[in-house]
Amino acid sequence: MNKDKYLRNLYSYLQEHNYCILKVEHNSRDMLKAVPLNDQEYFDEKGNVKKYSNSKFYSEDSFVSYSISKKKDVGPKLNDNIIIEHFIKLFKDSNKEDKTILLKNIEEYLGNDWSKSIIYILDSISSSSKEVLNYTNTIPISTWSIHKVALDDLNTLLIKRDIKDKEYDNFYLKFLKARKNQINNSTYGPKVKTFLVKQYGFIEEKLSPYSSFFNYIKEMYEKVDLDIFEEVPLLTVVSKINYRKATKLLCIPGYHDTLIKRTITDFMRLIQGHKGIKQLYIEDSGPGVMEIRCYTDNPLTQKEINDEIRDYLIFKKSNVDIPTDKVNIDKYLMSKELALELSENKSVSKKMKL
Repeated sequence: MNKDKYLRNLYSYLQEHNYCILKVEHNSRDMLKAVPLNDQEYFDEKGNVKKYSNSKFYSEDSFVSYSISKKKDVGPKLNDNIIIEHFIKLFKDSNKEDKTILLKNIEEYLGNDWSKSIIYILDSISSSSKEVLNYTNTIPISTWSIHKVALDDLNTLLIKRDIKDKEYDNFYLKFLKARKNQINNSTYGPKVKTFLVKQYGFIEEKLSPYSSFFNYIKEMYEKVDLDIFEEVPLLTVVSKINYRKATKLLCIPGYHDTLIKRTITDFMRLIQGHKGIKQLYIEDSGPGVMEIRCYTDNPLTQKEINDEIRDYLIFKKSNVDIPTDKVNIDKYLMSKELALELSENKSVSKKMKL
């Protein structure tokens, strides 16, 4: 089932359903469109293409040649519903090998918006949960990335096909693990986490298998080990921070790499005076890594800088709505100093009693 064969089959299907292919102008560019023969916008009473429509009738060979040369520039632009119905019929009439080819090349055959109809297609071509799982796993991960997956709709279809509990659990583990780089993302990670919690509640037995590859589940059961600092030469006032790693470990909804980097930068500039830092330089030091260089007359170690940044990022995770500005940083540092004094006073009090 190469593309030439697919397009010729499509052309015949359109003719059988009283459609023809017209080349029309849309937003100052040419595109193909499947038009019903009784469409008065393009045809006159005698069935001829209206001259003013700037449309051109396309023969089968012209249609195939144009579509192959434009690669993905056909698909739904022809007419969403008729193209989808043709794909479903062709799939049902095809052998096992051609069915695999159709699914692996679904984006090329149906266009960039194919994912909007995928649940309807899967529902139409499957009769069991086994078929749904098989067809779903046949579509390439690069084609069906997580931002195109309607998880709730897919879930409804699986339940409709009476999927068994073990099959259900294994499917989502495999399906999401295959997209682990996509789901550990501040945009889609929270959505996937919400979906899983909606299906399983907070049952650790069900969710914990995801923690090995999905940070948004991992952080529910494990304390965040904020190991984000890079090794540097023994310079007491230089620190390197892997802010990309911080983004993944913190799992703060809406906080992408750039926002984490900006938060660290703002925090350091705001504590500069408190720490007696006379000059502060912050710059990139490789992909996802920033370097902070401090010049001060006061004793200041790399560990002190690292601890301050780590403490504040952990504080930020639980207080994401508090802006990183002068007023709030002053309050944060004051409360931190008070907590330290109280802790020291309690320690002294215990020693005196002894």
